[in-house]
Amino acid sequence: RLAATPQADLPPTGPPPVMDEPPRKSPVALIVSLSILLFVIVAGAVGTLLYMAPWDRDPNGGPGPGNTFALYIYANPGDAQVEILSPAMDYSPGMELQPGSYQVRITSPGFEPWEQWVEITDYDVEMDIELVAEGTVTYDTSYFVTVKSVPSGAYVEIVEPISTPFTQNMLLEPGSYLFRFTLDGEVLEEWIEVSDRDQAVMVYFDLGIQPVSGENWFEPYSGMPFVWVEGGCYYMGSPDHELQRYGDESPRHEVCVDGFWMSQYEVAQTHWSSIMGYNPSEFQGDEYLPVENVSWYDAQSFIDELNQLNGGEFTFRLPTEAEWEYACRAGTETPFSFGDTIHSTQANFDATSVYGNGELGDYRQQTTLIGSFAPNNFNLYDMHGNVYEWVEDAFHEQAYSRHEYNNPIMPVITVEEGHVIRGGSWYNYGEFCRCAFRNFFMPGSYNNQVGIRVVREP
Repeated sequence: RLAATPQADLPPTGPPPVMDEPPRKSPVALIVSLSILLFVIVAGAVGTLLYMAPWDRDPNGGPGPGNTFALYIYANPGDAQVEILSPAMDYSPGMELQPGSYQVRITSPGFEPWEQWVEITDYDVEMDIELVAEGTVTYDTSYFVTVKSVPSGAYVEIVEPISTPFTQNMLLEPGSYLFRFTLDGEVLEEWIEVSDRDQAVMVYFDLGIQPVSGENWFEPYSGMPFVWVEGGCYYMGSPDHELQRYGDESPRHEVCVDGFWMSQYEVAQTHWSSIMGYNPSEFQGDEYLPVENVSWYDAQSFIDELNQLNGGEFTFRLPTEAEWEYACRAGTETPFSFGDTIHSTQANFDATSVYGNGELGDYRQQTTLIGSFAPNNFNLYDMHGNVYEWVEDAFHEQAYSRHEYNNPIMPVITVEEGHVIRGGSWYNYGEFCRCAFRNFFMPGSYNNQVGIRVVREP
């Protein structure tokens, strides 16, 4: 297969560029009582169902750590069907979910479908949804508002123009609302404008407390969820014994990065279009597919717009290559954040070739919805496969011999240099989706394999 034609020539050196990969390599006792038998069968079945519940499993497939929160959705009419579309799972009232974003859809014959992303942070969520009859009104007269404080735990109330305790995912009509936040004796009041979109609001209390690893923050204009990645040190690159590695992944060396906020998902088409006003992607049909067909210059334009909208209160940028690999590894040292091999049930890539001792799987031939697979230990989704992700660094084959120890970055020296892309894509075999794999693309080039993920500085 050939990828789409690039918009600029790729440099002749370094590992295989995204557009022109090299040939890809593969490799009792007798049962005394029927009642006892029935009890064993029933108990085993129930235990298996509980063990396999997707919301109670950690990213590596074992039982979850237990920090889950209940989701209750009360729909009218009562026979309405409630679905969780992404990450795909069956809904049941009061189901326990790990913190993150969940795409919920409610349908009933004769009524307009209702569809929203629901944020699970650090509390149980209850929602009352009343469907409206087809052809009458739409749901855009009121909007869901979610509020979170950093540190968490603030008591939130609306003071004007109504006086009421605030509940998460509250439906509010467009207008200005005076919110009051109370935490540890500190009181903050802030006017919040509800316009024409669902929105999440983050309020910061200066109590000298740093964000907690895995904590969420939501960009107020696009609604993009971010995760706090605690800083630390790790070994960047691949060891000599790693299968199908490339020379520019050496020398393996220790680097340290400061903490940063990273977008929990690849930037989705809805996030991009809400900021830029257009959608460049080839694979469309759902607004929560990742944006692709974007160049490094396009990514910088998106970030410029994001920074302007936030008025200097927050600073956004692409991750450095060192930050990206640190976030991808999430404390692991294996080729993938979930182990020594990769399967199509863990990521979107071309699994018709096996990496290591893995098994053959699916080749989906296009992007999949963000968050379709389990996150890594930092609660970040799709760090392997789906779309390559631009990083800030220019590509240098000997970069790892030149890195600083703290927060390394390779600057652009000439405009002819390629920029690093990481993570592999839907088109690539597993070897190109490894944590350590480095690739590059010219900054003005784009195709349907390349998207972005952004970071916010603390």
